[in-house]
Amino acid sequence: MAGAKTRYQALAVLRDPFLRRARLASSLTIPSLIPPEGHNGMSDLPQPNQGLGARLIVHLASYFTSALLPPGRNLFRLGVTPAVLLKSPNNAAPPDLELKLGQIEKIPHNEIALRDWRSPTTVSLQHLIVGGNVLEQMLPDNRIITHPLDRFVVVRDPAGNLIEFIIEQLLDPASLPDQLKALVPAGSTDAAAGNVRLHLYTWGVLKDGQWDVHQELEDQTVPNSAGVYEAKYLPFFALRWTAVAGESYGRGKVEDHIADLITFDGLSKAMRDGAAMASRNIIMLRPGAAGGVNLRRKVSGANNGDIITGNPEDVNMLQFTNLTGMQIVQVELESLRRELGAAFMLTSAGVRNAERVTAEEVRRVGQELDSVQGGAFSALSGAMLRARVDRLIYQMRNNRQLPEWDDTVIDTTILTGLEALGREAETANVAQALGLLQGYPPEAYQDYVKWPVMLKKGFGGLGLADAVNTEDEANAIRQQRQEQQMMADAVKNAAGPAVQAAAAQ
Repeated sequence: MAGAKTRYQALAVLRDPFLRRARLASSLTIPSLIPPEGHNGMSDLPQPNQGLGARLIVHLASYFTSALLPPGRNLFRLGVTPAVLLKSPNNAAPPDLELKLGQIEKIPHNEIALRDWRSPTTVSLQHLIVGGNVLEQMLPDNRIITHPLDRFVVVRDPAGNLIEFIIEQLLDPASLPDQLKALVPAGSTDAAAGNVRLHLYTWGVLKDGQWDVHQELEDQTVPNSAGVYEAKYLPFFALRWTAVAGESYGRGKVEDHIADLITFDGLSKAMRDGAAMASRNIIMLRPGAAGGVNLRRKVSGANNGDIITGNPEDVNMLQFTNLTGMQIVQVELESLRRELGAAFMLTSAGVRNAERVTAEEVRRVGQELDSVQGGAFSALSGAMLRARVDRLIYQMRNNRQLPEWDDTVIDTTILTGLEALGREAETANVAQALGLLQGYPPEAYQDYVKWPVMLKKGFGGLGLADAVNTEDEANAIRQQRQEQQMMADAVKNAAGPAVQAAAAQ
């Protein structure tokens, strides 16, 4: 059986057309995302002739990040599975269970904030917009790292499902742990060998619904690197911007507008060259002009405002005469700038970076993203966030950071995307229902509305689930209040005859 290195090289041939297009797109926007083949830290990157491409990518990636991970809002919620809801009274989960789940949710959300998912999310989105592909990996400590297109290969089935992947990483031999240095080929650590890099391959293959994953250093299997993962909990996420039927790799947003970007880049260079030519100051003297060398010395040495003697017809200032051409270029540049800005939503404001962002704001941004970007937002919110959340909860449960529960009873719902925003939407519904009741007298509805359910749904959606007492705690408070009232009544009744006797005297 061929090793990971041989298999990677074979699959890299199928990846080449996509990689070439991705490198062209990167060279026009952010060259460091997918650098040219053979690039290292000592070589120069290609420099585009304009900065608009980078602005478009950075803005759209930040816009997506703010919608996928909105500041001050939950990424997911825990809820009861539909199968259990169908068996429960009124097809609703017990309020106390929802309250408990709302309290548990805070633990993984705090972990997400601690591991700073926003930064790698922005990087992943930049790769998706430019190259159309990225492979994310969740580390055992719940951090996320990204692998660019030139460092991984994938194979998908006709339905687009991932069935194989290989990640290539370049390592410095001196940085390897002691247990791996024995696998290093002879001479690789020799100082005379120069800038040597070893190839570490992470190879995953889907077999019978489970992933077999192991690592190879060059052609040697890394000890204790083999593992088996359920498909739902694989810590590697191969993402695509746009999926094309029958292709293992996706197409990026930049590829859809590559002609406009190439034209804009070329016209920007022409405009810059024209401006440089227009800024040149050249004085031409007529051959045989009176004064000869002395006249040239006078003209070149004269300061602003000086008076010199000579024949004006002997001196001529050369000027740039193609101003009309530059105006045409400028008009075309402005037209392309507007079209590209609209395509990449450069004028959109995005989600406010605030502590409290309303559900309507997030929904509005999501709808705008999905309509302008052709459904990419809803696809990413399902593929990227679902895989991350499932793996995060799996790892935290294995590390005993979360309590155990039955997966057939409890499931997770992603709250970002175009779907209803879960508990946050329920909070808005509770507020609307309370506003509707304001037009009726209390006796018309107080015996029909389930106030404990309303209260727990409203506070749970605000993230204040722990501020609401459970049913047992509420019953204890009622019983204590009744006992206090009974004691007060008893004291009042005992004091009544004594007061009356004192009054009679």
